[in-house]
Amino acid sequence: MPLPRMGSAIADLSFRIAVDGSVSNLKFLCLSNGAPLKEALETASRTWKFAPMKYLGKATASEARYRVSGSGAVPLNFLPERLRPIEG
Repeated sequence: MPLPRMGSAIADLSFRIAVDGSVSNLKFLCLSNGAPLKEALETASRTWKFAPMKYLGKATASEARYRVSGSGAVPLNFLPERLRPIEG
C-alpha cells in the first residue's frame, strides 16, 4: 500500500475493495491537512491492491476503513458486501 509523505497529517479513509483487489469509491472521513494531501492519497489509492475477502470460498467485494498517517496505515474495519447491515 504505497502512501504519500504524510508528515504529521492524519486521514481516515473509506473505500471499496473489488473482487480483483482494486480500490474504488474512496471517501475521506477525516483529513487533517487539506487539498494537497487529499490529491496525493487519491492518486496513491489507484495503485493499491488488496487480497479480497472470501465468502463461502469465493472472493467478494468489501468495504474497508483505514487510518493513514506518517507512521503508516492501520485498518479500522472490513465488512464484506454480503454481510453489510441493513440501514433504515
